[in-house]
Amino acid sequence: MVNIVSRQALSAAATATNGFVARLCPHLAGAMVSTGHGDPDSRRLPASFSGAASSPDSSFTTPAPDVVRNIPRHGVCPMSNPKTIVSPALATAVRPYEEIPQPRGWPIVGTWIEAICNGVVTRIHEYIDMRYRQLGPIYREKLGKIDAVFLFDPKDVESVLQKEGKHPRHMIPEAWIIHREMTKKPRGLFFMDGEHWLSRRRVMNQLLLHPKTVPQFTERINETIDDLIDRWIRIKGPDSVVDKVEVEMFNWSIECIGTVLFDQRMGCLSDQRPADIQEFVHSIQEIFRTTMVLTMIPPKMAKFLGLPVWKKFLSSMDTSMQIARKYIYTSLDRVIDRMEKGETVNDVCSSILAHKQFDMDEVVRLTTDLFAGAADTVSNAMAWALYLISQDSQVQENIFNEVSAIVPGPDVVITTDMLKQMHYVKAVMKETLRLYPVVPFHTRYLEDDIAIKGYNIPANTLIMMGAYSMGRDEKTFEEPNKFIPERWLRARETMHPDERRDAHYAAIPFAFGPRCCVGRRLAETEMHMLLAKLIRRFKIEYAGDGPVDIDLRMITAPKQSIKLKFTERLVSAM
Repeated sequence: MVNIVSRQALSAAATATNGFVARLCPHLAGAMVSTGHGDPDSRRLPASFSGAASSPDSSFTTPAPDVVRNIPRHGVCPMSNPKTIVSPALATAVRPYEEIPQPRGWPIVGTWIEAICNGVVTRIHEYIDMRYRQLGPIYREKLGKIDAVFLFDPKDVESVLQKEGKHPRHMIPEAWIIHREMTKKPRGLFFMDGEHWLSRRRVMNQLLLHPKTVPQFTERINETIDDLIDRWIRIKGPDSVVDKVEVEMFNWSIECIGTVLFDQRMGCLSDQRPADIQEFVHSIQEIFRTTMVLTMIPPKMAKFLGLPVWKKFLSSMDTSMQIARKYIYTSLDRVIDRMEKGETVNDVCSSILAHKQFDMDEVVRLTTDLFAGAADTVSNAMAWALYLISQDSQVQENIFNEVSAIVPGPDVVITTDMLKQMHYVKAVMKETLRLYPVVPFHTRYLEDDIAIKGYNIPANTLIMMGAYSMGRDEKTFEEPNKFIPERWLRARETMHPDERRDAHYAAIPFAFGPRCCVGRRLAETEMHMLLAKLIRRFKIEYAGDGPVDIDLRMITAPKQSIKLKFTERLVSAM
């Protein structure tokens, strides 16, 4: 007979356990009760930590940079120095998976309790960086449901990506899978695998990654940037300061992707923004935030017990999908009507619709995920870029000089041909994404075993490649914590080919290979164009009270609001 545990019994057990855990580590109980920010001090790791492998400049407490280009390392995890199981020197033969270095943990849950007790839910990138500096460029760790091998050598990342095959598989958060099963609604490319994924991905590659695609949309992107600038001129205060720039970037990003997907303005840059769009913005942010918590609290348990974090995740997911689908269905009706009238329609949504193998429901699924996913990634990357350059006037002058030599005036529409010549602008964004990668880890499951650093990694093992740590590693980048866009220009001339290859695989913000970001070309065009037009028009200064930290909610978002002062350049300088 199968023993069935009642909800009441499990709840009672969980309550008792939660009481014990609350005494052991109040952070875990807080995470299970609330998904809000709470007391910021309650989420910090102990400041007294002194890690065996910590570097002198490592600290979770991020000081205000004395030198503008010196970006402080977010650091080594201030926890009690854990005992580790480290393998002996590598033998000639490939060693078994079990001998890969690992921290000592508990049965079943691994180091989950230790991590939760130290408040690393939204700072897991720092925790993983600490482990790398303790255990080396390959280690394995079990953090609750996540049981993975972590890699930090760009050469090993290259090896993994070269063996990913024609149907690469990545990790999908368990909470998202459960939600899909509950709603019984298929989702877009992110959730697909195998031949089904490949057939759809090939179509999307033609629509979004082909070099001739993006130039069709540059005029629309220019218009959204002009509208953003006009808005900032209207709303900035007497001190010329614009507050919550990260929110402004999110709204601009939605407006931009709306024009490309649907040839439709969303109203996000108007002074009276649509209420449902603001609700959509909040829902997307909450999806990522609650998903991060649910990587540390088993989603099935959270669902069974009806924890607040699970309820918030569900409502945010449902709200965002409902609003996105409403806009998409409205746009599709308009597109179909225009196509039936013989009018020319030029947007991504209509192009997907033109492919006969897609039914209406699949068109909606594909565009919904594009719409929801594009906004948060581009907006956060641009927020970090503006934060960095606002503290470096020389970088701004370099951008201004390059753009002025290519673009005749501040009101001229920037074309893709112009962008091709803006090498410094591209270097600024590449350097930004080295320090603040959109996602701190790239994940893969390989179909076959692979030997890395003399250890065997079995097929179907979760492999996590530390983009955040590799981007700030002194082994690959000289002065890794400094913001130096010029390093990417010098790389072509002074770096050995092997060094260039390492730098490339250490900083691949859009991933690599068949499963790279399908919107990469469009995202880069949007970011380069916005950066060029803003610096062509303004000098930017940071107006915040202190440094901005990372709030990891699956993506590297700013924790504090970004305040910037915009001073218009003299007309004579244009």
